[in-house]
Amino acid sequence: MEMERIKTSLQDSPAIFNIIVVVIGYIWQTNTPNFGIGDGTVSYGMNDGDDIYMRSWTGTIIGPHNTVHEGRIYQLNLFCDKDYPEKPPTVRFHSRVNMACVNHETGVVDPKKFGVLANWQREYTVEDILTQLKKEMATSHNRKLIQPPEGTCF
Repeated sequence: MEMERIKTSLQDSPAIFNIIVVVIGYIWQTNTPNFGIGDGTVSYGMNDGDDIYMRSWTGTIIGPHNTVHEGRIYQLNLFCDKDYPEKPPTVRFHSRVNMACVNHETGVVDPKKFGVLANWQREYTVEDILTQLKKEMATSHNRKLIQPPEGTCF
């Protein structure tokens, strides 16, 4: 009986349903360990554990093999504003990188030039963004681009 009442309430109030979906997504992301994902070359965590809105994230990508990025460690920031997850976060490299989808002056990933952000879906996560950026580093138009000196920042 109680479940039916909750189900009816959620159907009558899509705003509450959306809030629940966002909260569940954040819980999933914050309960994912802050260490390497998959092969250990991508990781992320919250910038501030006291940030109750969970908006600011730090990501790390170790450059893919057989590219100019191999072995390089890239740091980036992801900021989820009040419209997340309906709209993608802002993604900005802290480490200097030369990629077609990254603004060479600011380090901001251009949403129009990066598929995950251009075709954003609310189900996408910080992990999805980072793993796709790593894949983007290995594409034919990015894998051999001359890179700034290692350790330089935007």
